[in-house]
Amino acid sequence: MYRSIIRALLLLGMISISTTGCKSDADALAPEDETSKKLEGTWRVKSVTLTGIDATSFYTNLAVTFAGDQFTCINAVDPVWPDRETYTVDHSGDRFVIRRGDGVDMAVVTITDQTLILEFDWSGPAAGGRQKGIMGGYQFEFSKAL
Repeated sequence: MYRSIIRALLLLGMISISTTGCKSDADALAPEDETSKKLEGTWRVKSVTLTGIDATSFYTNLAVTFAGDQFTCINAVDPVWPDRETYTVDHSGDRFVIRRGDGVDMAVVTITDQTLILEFDWSGPAAGGRQKGIMGGYQFEFSKAL
């Protein structure tokens, strides 16, 4: 009789452990929220290409900090990277997009705990109305600041 009680208690214990350790679908983060969570923090520029040509020297020491629904930049190169802007993370097709408050959509090519690669096209005027040398397809690779 004691063996039956012990078996029943062990079975009950195993069932309660297995069900309490599971997360429900309601507890899981939406993919956009997971991407937003990975974005949080400061990212330092590692390399930049403009229409396939190395443009890293123009963005030396650029750092972007994502916090909440805003980002701020150190050593910003306005207007391609403004000093401060709002953003949202959206899912578009097979990629995530960082949609800036100024209307620029940046495709998230890669995002890990240490690497962020963004691509976007810029066709607006530069500061002072200058356009040559700034328009085209950009790719920014960042590494997470420690």
